Amino acid sequence: MSVEIKYLENEQEIEINNQTVSPVIIERPKNDEQIYEEMFPYPITVRLNNADNFSKVDYYLRNLSNNGTDFLGYKNVVGNEEVLTWTDAPAVGSYAIYAVATDKNNQTIK
Repeated sequence: MSVEIKYLENEQEIEINNQTVSPVIIERPKNDEQIYEEMFPYPITVRLNNADNFSKVDYYLRNLSNNGTDFLGYKNVVGNEEVLTWTDAPAVGSYAIYAVATDKNNQTIK
């Protein structure tokens, strides 16, 4: 699952556009949700189908203009929903958030 984020330079907001891939579903931010810099720290919420099969979720931010990727953090899976607190607002630009789940056999699923 990835979430496309666009910072609009004049208004300093982020535009969200979700692209769903199961079994990892980003529930927050919502599709087309506007995120403002003052909303940080911001909770990124992921839902896992068949969560019992997974051990952790890694969260990433990809810069769409230069394809640079930043690791935002990870959460060990303890339930169907995991929340990572995104602490720092990114610089103005276009981004994608994506989550990678690791199953109990050490296989990863985006």
